[in-house]
Amino acid sequence: MVWYSQLPKPTLVNKVIPKNAFDPYCSGQQKRLFTDKIEKIRWAHKLAWETTNLPSQEVKEIQCFEIELRQEEGIEEALRIIDWAIPFQTFVTILKVKWLHR
Repeated sequence: MVWYSQLPKPTLVNKVIPKNAFDPYCSGQQKRLFTDKIEKIRWAHKLAWETTNLPSQEVKEIQCFEIELRQEEGIEEALRIIDWAIPFQTFVTILKVKWLHR
């Protein structure tokens, strides 16, 4: 469990973001990167005045995401695309999916 699991309940979003939501920001090769390397993107928390009651002049919102990976290598470009697509500051936690083989 990550540190922001202890944030106040009003900050909780807990929504899975479809990987194809980033398609408008991607080339064909980059879309495959999302499919091949990322298992799931979850919008975990939204830190903003209305969810924390803490006003800020400089930072309007911080979006917290959890990204579950299928593969660890070569995800930097996907992270840049996610950062570019989200119009607010982002905090990303990377989770590694462990596949069980019989």
